Amino acid sequence: MEWQQGKTLRAVGLPLAVVTVLLLGLWFRFTHLDTKVLWGDEVLTVVRTSGYTASEVLQDIAESPLTTVQSLQRYHVIAPNTGLDDVTEDFRSRSRPPLYYVLLYFWRTQFGDSVAIIRSLSALLNLLVLPCLYWLCWELFQSRPVGLVAMALFLVSPLQVLYAQEAREYSLLMLAIVLSSALLLRSLRLHTPLNWAGYALTVAMGIYTQWLFGMVVVSHALYGGITQSWCNLKQVHRSRLTRTRLIAYGVSTLLGLSLLIPWLRYSRFQLLEPLTDGGWRYQHPATPWTLLHTWVLNQSRLCFDVNDSAIFNGRLPIYLGLLILMGYAFYWLCRKAPFAATCFVFTLAGVPTLALALPDLLTGSTGSTAPRYLLPTYLAMQLALAFLLAPSLNQAATQKRRQRLWQGMTVLLLSLGVISCWRSAPVAVWWNKYTGGAVVEMAEQINQAERPLLLTNAAGIMALSFVLHSQVPVYWVTEERAQLKNLGLSEPLTNFTDLFWYPARRGKAVSAMLRRTYPLQRTRITYRVDPAYNVNVSLWHLSQPGRSTSLPVEQ
Repeated sequence: MEWQQGKTLRAVGLPLAVVTVLLLGLWFRFTHLDTKVLWGDEVLTVVRTSGYTASEVLQDIAESPLTTVQSLQRYHVIAPNTGLDDVTEDFRSRSRPPLYYVLLYFWRTQFGDSVAIIRSLSALLNLLVLPCLYWLCWELFQSRPVGLVAMALFLVSPLQVLYAQEAREYSLLMLAIVLSSALLLRSLRLHTPLNWAGYALTVAMGIYTQWLFGMVVVSHALYGGITQSWCNLKQVHRSRLTRTRLIAYGVSTLLGLSLLIPWLRYSRFQLLEPLTDGGWRYQHPATPWTLLHTWVLNQSRLCFDVNDSAIFNGRLPIYLGLLILMGYAFYWLCRKAPFAATCFVFTLAGVPTLALALPDLLTGSTGSTAPRYLLPTYLAMQLALAFLLAPSLNQAATQKRRQRLWQGMTVLLLSLGVISCWRSAPVAVWWNKYTGGAVVEMAEQINQAERPLLLTNAAGIMALSFVLHSQVPVYWVTEERAQLKNLGLSEPLTNFTDLFWYPARRGKAVSAMLRRTYPLQRTRITYRVDPAYNVNVSLWHLSQPGRSTSLPVEQ
């Protein structure tokens, strides 16, 4: 009777736990979509899919220098008579893949322009990863428990939830990575034209989403070459089949890449631009110790994230424990998993890591510190972790003590994920928003003024337009206007209680001109994201002779 009761509890408990985790994962992805601040990259997404380019917006503002935040908000909605040519114009000139932005354009035309609607596409695409992830685990390990654990870890992973709520292409990229990987394994196993054609389409899908998908293509090539050569060494009579599969893989990969040719001909493609794009990587030179520190912090964000910008605090044991657990997961994978599955996970993790980490170590750049560029690596980590924890679901396990240990570890990791996602859900600014923290702090200061005037020559004004009061006037200051009396404004500056100056990074010349006429008080806003990346923004308060301000500004 006791045995029957225990069996019944297990039979009921597992499905109940799966449903609970699924509901929590759904809630975390679709809650508070409109309360989180839009940071710089998301603002570009909104502007581009509204039918404008960044240069057009800045040119319009410069030609009509005195405007209001309400006027700037017209760039938040799709312009009348906007078509696909308008949406893809900026991507053609910048040689960037357009797939996600085309999908988002059609999504907005059907459902609206609110921030929640814009971000909901990413959340939906992130959920589509779940069945594909289960399929990938089955192709790798032929194990139902591994698939269930991988899905549970993915659902409540703080890192995955954060990127599921960003109006960027990362959810679509993750879907392409998982789907193409599953189709590659199925094609190598069954070797049918239909499967190879599907793999070719997913390669095209990934490349049309982001250039960094090329690292996944390289990892697949390494996996195919290593595993098929291994099979050829072990079974000589399979050499002909091995050659056929490798030829089919090469043809399907080239076919998928060739589908990019129409876009390359349509766009003004520059060969080296995908390699040189991303000047932010060199703005904050990093030491090897800083890089290592950030890598440890980022890998822990798969399971635990409370918005720390450093690991050396009271939670250091958690970060070290998660690092040790991840290392043991890869060790266990090498010991117990089939050679093909081990090879796949290691190549998927190794190629992107080496491609980004080695240049950082050699040059001091910070490309590998951005988790959004290492999504294949983090997927491989979750696969290794799922394989380690999956035996805890095996009811027929003989080592009950070990089973209970890993059951407890599974519950602990899921609990850490739930707590992390619960804490980040209502918060407007989290570490993944980068410049968003500075935007919020600037808006709070400006919105407190009785009648402010914001002077600027920074492109970041578009991000500010989402959080400033709609009636705040904005004046675009150039070097010529800074030399004019009253800055060239028809309205006297004394009509405003507070003047704020938000300069561009290269706005020192204009700042110097303003300082000659108006004493400047500087408020430096520093938002720390991680050891390798800190955001420093200056907001200046202009003192008008003989006039007091409506609020105090710190020196």
